[in-house]
Amino acid sequence: MTEIVGLKSCCGDAGGVSLPQSRFRRSAMRAKPKTRPVDTSAPRTIGMLVYDGVNGLDVIGPLEAFASAAWSDPKPPPEQPYRTLLIGLDRNAVTTESGVQLLPHHRCDDAPPLDTLIGPGGAGLRV
Repeated sequence: MTEIVGLKSCCGDAGGVSLPQSRFRRSAMRAKPKTRPVDTSAPRTIGMLVYDGVNGLDVIGPLEAFASAAWSDPKPPPEQPYRTLLIGLDRNAVTTESGVQLLPHHRCDDAPPLDTLIGPGGAGLRV
């Protein structure tokens, strides 16, 4: 019987296959993930790099997902859980591959501290 690591614990023995015991598998099963306390009351700041030739969907899709995310607490605080910012090389408008223009909120050198920075793809990276 073979098992994909972790599958047996959530799916029982139904159709599972067991991998041979190995030092790696045993240590992986004992390992505890390192975590840090997270302040869930403060919004997370998400930065999105924008540049001429960026793929518009790579920018707009994640921004929409963060904008529509809701707090898991039934009584959320009045602010959104994510604050999204467009970050450019300068404050001038950038044009996506499809011609949509985006205006960055900040330049790279004046952006506030970020929790996450997203670098979308696009033809502008392939120049």
